[in-house]
Amino acid sequence: MYNRKPSAIVLIGLISLNCVSHISAFPTVSSLKFFSPYVVKALCKTISHKVLQNQNPAEIKFQELEAPELAERLKKALEKQDIAPENFLLGFSTSGHQVDGVGVRLNGEFVEAGCIPETCAWAKWVMMENQQRKPGNKLTPVGKACDHWNRYEEDFQHIQNFGANAYRYSIEWCKVEPQKTQWNIQALEHYQKMFQALKDRGIKLILTLHHYDPPTWFLYDDEIKGFETTLGVERFVEYCKKVYEYLHEYVDIWITFNSPSGYAFKGYQQGMMPPGIKDDLQKTGIVLGNLLEAHVNTYFALKEMARDKKWEEPQIGILKNMTSLNPANPGAVGDQVKANIGNGMQNDTIFNFFTTGKYLFYIPTKAYVEKTIPTAPYSLDLIGLNYYSRGYYGKGGLQKFEETASDKNRIDPTGLILAFKEINERMVQPIQQKFKVNFKINKKIPIYLTENGIAPIGDDDETRKKFDRLYFNALVQAIEQGIHIGGMTRWALMDNYEWGSAYGDKRYGYYRVDFDNPALPRTLKPGADYYKTFVHSFFNQQSTSNQ
Repeated sequence: MYNRKPSAIVLIGLISLNCVSHISAFPTVSSLKFFSPYVVKALCKTISHKVLQNQNPAEIKFQELEAPELAERLKKALEKQDIAPENFLLGFSTSGHQVDGVGVRLNGEFVEAGCIPETCAWAKWVMMENQQRKPGNKLTPVGKACDHWNRYEEDFQHIQNFGANAYRYSIEWCKVEPQKTQWNIQALEHYQKMFQALKDRGIKLILTLHHYDPPTWFLYDDEIKGFETTLGVERFVEYCKKVYEYLHEYVDIWITFNSPSGYAFKGYQQGMMPPGIKDDLQKTGIVLGNLLEAHVNTYFALKEMARDKKWEEPQIGILKNMTSLNPANPGAVGDQVKANIGNGMQNDTIFNFFTTGKYLFYIPTKAYVEKTIPTAPYSLDLIGLNYYSRGYYGKGGLQKFEETASDKNRIDPTGLILAFKEINERMVQPIQQKFKVNFKINKKIPIYLTENGIAPIGDDDETRKKFDRLYFNALVQAIEQGIHIGGMTRWALMDNYEWGSAYGDKRYGYYRVDFDNPALPRTLKPGADYYKTFVHSFFNQQSTSNQ
């Protein structure tokens, strides 16, 4: 325990905590009596870094190389790691809820108009939120989205025409299990057809099992309460086993959760997604801990199924969102402390869990959740990195930017290299060392850039090209520095539903979708040229027409 009296800097730092709210749920500290690990680490880091000096990482200057030259650099960097170009993944990401546009009734019947409240927790929450919101501030329901559920052949052909070799997509749990223990075999068979169409085109599938969209019965059941209980953990594992039973032969990489910290904080601290709870740090800690436990249990359950049935061993990982926080004013003690505590909550908790098996979520007077799962360090074959931008704390909380349509993101390739380094040093290397020491196994855990992209203001094509030039250069530099990276899937294949935003407000897609046209036509954007040329140069393909 910290025995000495806090210094003036410590007191100033602690007092400053009372006026901010973190993008991923930064806590309010109302008592100085006890210190949480986050506070202790943040204060020590703040003092040791001499916060009155500029301590933000230096920005890296990138040459904006043309795509063919950068593709050649990537091939040379991979050759030094004995990775053949055909084994490196270059593709696109989507999530089922954001693109499918087809829902399901309790009896398993499909609903062409989109997800409905009786089965889809997101749809139910949007309905309940809109009943309380004033006109002009209502959330947009998902509706038909991109109708990907019916038009997957067309969309997969776009991926093939682009020259890409990978697609990251997510199952919608409510389609598979619209009622508790009532399996919708029709949906699973539809997924089989979809994924066979990918296989026929030589496109590898990265399949996410949970991307922010649980079923209504799971989240709103009075006994299960989603991931607030261990019953929720058990139900998730059973769902994953059913999906694996039907789809194991089609999937190249399995992902249990898309950004567990994002789901926990946004759902139970910020109130930005179902169940829409605000300022409940205790539940946030419980849910995050149960999400991580569900990952571990799913990992070993699927491995056991494969052994028992003599199926090919699955490759299983989890996606870690990185929004490393920095002080807007490095000379301000409060900004520095806030950024350090925020990083501790959303990053250190997960790093520690996967390297030690110990989970601790502790905020004085607000939350205390602790558990130990000794097998956690052995539950990853790969790690997915979701990265858009670093965050900057200043007066009034997290600073907004005007460089992209997502006002908390800016063009920040330096942060991508730092994110790769942090995951490599704080997760990959310690886990690999444990395998080596405890099992004499030289396990290699690759990092995949599973989500990264931009929604430019006005969907500007030149901004998208600039973004890709800079971020691809950062990716290549990270590989040249020896970090084992297995590929990247860009967010997103096409413009899609962005979680309550009006259609067209945030256009992340490389293919433009005309949401005003009932036919929802897709058109390759001129801003996709850099990525397409990069892909064709890397795989030594002949460029095709703009399709």
